[in-house]
Amino acid sequence: MYFANLGSSLYQRFKHTAEPTDISDAISFQQKAVQLSPEGNLHKPAYLANLGHSFLSQFRHTSELTDIHMAISKFSLAASSSSGSPSIRLNAAKNWIKLSQEYDPQQPLEAHQATIHLISHVAGLEQTIEKHHNNLIDISTLSTSAAAVAFASGKTSLALKWLEQGRCLVWNQINDLRTSLDILQTYNPKIANELMSVAQSLENAASRTESSISIAEPGISSLQDETASHVKLAQRWDQLLAKVRNIPDFEDFLQPPSSSSLLQNLPTSGIVIVINIHQDRCDALALRSNMEPLHIPLPEFSYKKAESLRNDLKDRLWAAGFRMRESQPDDPRGGHLYKAPAHGTSLKQILSTLWNFVVRPILNGLGYFVSILTNSSVIICS
Repeated sequence: MYFANLGSSLYQRFKHTAEPTDISDAISFQQKAVQLSPEGNLHKPAYLANLGHSFLSQFRHTSELTDIHMAISKFSLAASSSSGSPSIRLNAAKNWIKLSQEYDPQQPLEAHQATIHLISHVAGLEQTIEKHHNNLIDISTLSTSAAAVAFASGKTSLALKWLEQGRCLVWNQINDLRTSLDILQTYNPKIANELMSVAQSLENAASRTESSISIAEPGISSLQDETASHVKLAQRWDQLLAKVRNIPDFEDFLQPPSSSSLLQNLPTSGIVIVINIHQDRCDALALRSNMEPLHIPLPEFSYKKAESLRNDLKDRLWAAGFRMRESQPDDPRGGHLYKAPAHGTSLKQILSTLWNFVVRPILNGLGYFVSILTNSSVIICS
């Protein structure tokens, strides 16, 4: 604890002084804290994450690639830890993703795998409204980012799995539907209550400030006793999860559905199209009964184009006098009815762009030959 705190203080001083010896000493003390922390220590993920930040700061000062790879390693170890606060591990996973995408292209898939697992855990047990909204941003961004990486790696089924998990988590939170824990509560209140109690104990123990840990604290005579207590909580958590997942209809409790289970519920006729829009790439998935998902890249479409089309469509709706839930900033009345100028992108242009860069490539990818005969008619020939 003392080594970790001393390292954090030197790290903060380096941010003000830019003195190389400060960050070097910070890393030395933080490494000592990690080395002295046994496996299962609830603070170890935080120690590792802080060490990762120090290596990152040193890299920005020295530009030594060894430092950035050490930072990636520490963030990955923190994210993959079986102990400690899930929120701390999730933040470490985000840093792991960000740095590996830029400096180690072999790791983003593994980093996203850890992140998707953690957001499922955190979102499934979240209770406060404020954190619900924060989760929505994280889930939406991370699931589309993960899917983009999976597409780039040729992992089509994995992309589908991550997209569906993100969609389900976002849908549950937007509509204030019952979480997995709420559903379990109606089936077995005793297990649900114990699961929540253990989860809260784990989170509270990990978030407790280390400076408050005292030998005189009731029930905890030393850091070793605290670690042993945390290990027991973690073991009990795993036991409860295993018990819940043995209950019929709860096999996937707090974990993403498998691709095979998703494909089982497809309609026997017709095709379901899933489109993923991300800053790095855009892709479509064609889902058909009793067939493997078909990946259709959309190289001519982009996140920027999608955002522009959305804004153009909103302008057209305002121009048509449609009521909007949010007020238009330029409307002095602050009301719901707004008349936008008649200039700008037309609805025809918006639909034409979607046709050329999204719909037609998907139809072509499905094996259809598409041609436009006139301005008002389209023929699709197999």
